[in-house]
Amino acid sequence: MLAQKTLDQILSFTRATTRYRRGSDGLYIQDAINVPSMQYDIVGNPSGLTTNGSATNTLTYSTDTKAGVWNKAFVSNLDAGVGRISGWNAQNIVPDTTTGNHYLGRGNSVPANTDVCLSAIVKVNGYKNFWLYGVNADNMGGKFNLIDKTIIDYASGTAVVKTRGMIDLGGGWYLCYVGGQAAFGGVAATLVNLVANDANGSSYAGDGTSGILVSHNQIETGLVPTSPIITSAAQVTRSADSALITDLTKLAFNPNGGTVVVQFVVPQPGMNAGLFNFSDGGTTSRITPYVNTVGTLTFLINNAGSRSLAGPTLTPGTVVRAAFAWGKDDLAMSVNGAAAVFNSLAGNVPVVDRFRLGAAIHAGGDYFNGSIQHFNYIPVRKANAELAPLSMVQ
Repeated sequence: MLAQKTLDQILSFTRATTRYRRGSDGLYIQDAINVPSMQYDIVGNPSGLTTNGSATNTLTYSTDTKAGVWNKAFVSNLDAGVGRISGWNAQNIVPDTTTGNHYLGRGNSVPANTDVCLSAIVKVNGYKNFWLYGVNADNMGGKFNLIDKTIIDYASGTAVVKTRGMIDLGGGWYLCYVGGQAAFGGVAATLVNLVANDANGSSYAGDGTSGILVSHNQIETGLVPTSPIITSAAQVTRSADSALITDLTKLAFNPNGGTVVVQFVVPQPGMNAGLFNFSDGGTTSRITPYVNTVGTLTFLINNAGSRSLAGPTLTPGTVVRAAFAWGKDDLAMSVNGAAAVFNSLAGNVPVVDRFRLGAAIHAGGDYFNGSIQHFNYIPVRKANAELAPLSMVQ
């Protein structure tokens, strides 16, 4: 039991702006200011609370490629009915019969030597290959095969591709993304929706009917995409999700040790993704598990130094249940019913007075960017042998 209360009774949730999340019908729908975003999976089942940090989509007219600020060459881009964003039409990007490079692009300023993520929500509509990349003195991007689910990185000059992925959104739609950086900055970069033919060439004559459906485009700092941020004539910033408990007596918190059981959907790798943290408001006294940049579940305790445990490397999109326990001079973790791993290095339990769900840093940072389905705090340090049964996926 969670002090005989559910989280929604004791959490203080805020977000200063609206945000989009996936609804039960597969479409992204908008949540109002200060409303928690409860995500659904691709078959319409609840997948839990999702938390994002603050982000800005620097690409204007992100969901309307018909706007005059979008440049195009040898393609048409007509509305094709509602895409994956509720209330917004997708566009059907169709190469014409001219032999050449067929593309749709935008000028966009990006910072130098800063991680940037380019993403687009797309669907096969005759052609299966889709290019997404930034164009400048240095190029960064990837080619996505929407049928075979393969990605080929592309980088030139100082550009480096660090992350890439295809997230199944259901209904044939995919969120394709590539993250990295280059030395250029402050000048025009371009998000290009380049439709390649099935022979994988970039210069070809289209048939005038086959293409790719595009529902949304986004450029933001970081290495993984966050929830869609719809723009028109101006850039738009989505505020961070904040789920806090500032009075730990509401949890019947035990300062000498405890156990937490969490079930969650694994986020995309590339950024540290914190499940929760107990802290004093900083980072020197805290208890936090997180999925690290390569997908390894890690349990960290800071208290005049740090103690940590490395768990398994997790598969993005899968459901995982983990039990974390701590006390004086030790910490332990069990994942999906496996025997607990533990660390007996000496150290006191950190002195903490607050809690945050969905982030590893109380002041904001290392947001989970995934879905948390279940959270249970137990105000005792459970024995290692008791953790495996607690971590069985339910």
